[in-house]
Amino acid sequence: ALPISNFYGSTEMMDVTYESFSSAQEVMAVLRKDQVPIGVPVDNTSAYLLDDNMEPVGEGGLGSLYITGSNLGDGYVGAKQGSFMVNHIYTGHSGGKDTAEIPNNHGVLYKTGDYATISGGRLYYEGRLDAQIKVRGHRVDLAEVDKAVAEVEGVARCCLLCYRPGQDQQKVLCYYTVAPGVLLPESLLQQRLATSLPCYMMPRITKRSEEHTSELQS
Repeated sequence: ALPISNFYGSTEMMDVTYESFSSAQEVMAVLRKDQVPIGVPVDNTSAYLLDDNMEPVGEGGLGSLYITGSNLGDGYVGAKQGSFMVNHIYTGHSGGKDTAEIPNNHGVLYKTGDYATISGGRLYYEGRLDAQIKVRGHRVDLAEVDKAVAEVEGVARCCLLCYRPGQDQQKVLCYYTVAPGVLLPESLLQQRLATSLPCYMMPRITKRSEEHTSELQS
């Protein structure tokens, strides 16, 4: 049978890690809490799980995923420029060499904004540090969707959630309430959002009472 591969990637570096399978049995053997691993780094790439002190996280621990490699971009300007930094781990393994001497851009480290764990030598994706998710290959910031919903006339409060992030059943859910005396059914809110959001950012909308929304946000 031809193998099938699960690739994890970043806009800043394209493919980062992979895991290949030749049978359903191979998939079942590495499932962990119904999660398929994102695997191990591709050639000329390194991935690190680090804690809040920028120290490596061991087997089974939850950490922030940092990447480096030949295909990593040069960096950002503006608010996100701090996501690119000197790769202190690589230089430490190289006897403290200056990053300019390190080939293939491994002297630069990028903070992906993703959480991951290591189990059996494989990486497992665990979610985002911020409100960004991937929907059908598109990067979606839930804060932007929240803003679009809140700006619709008649919406009193809203709450955006990502159901089963990173999995096949992933859905963006929106719960909202309306101001007193306002009639804003789910179908009408969806029509109004369609004028400001692309189709891949459209959430599944559910109208709630004020009491239920307060429970969600607490």
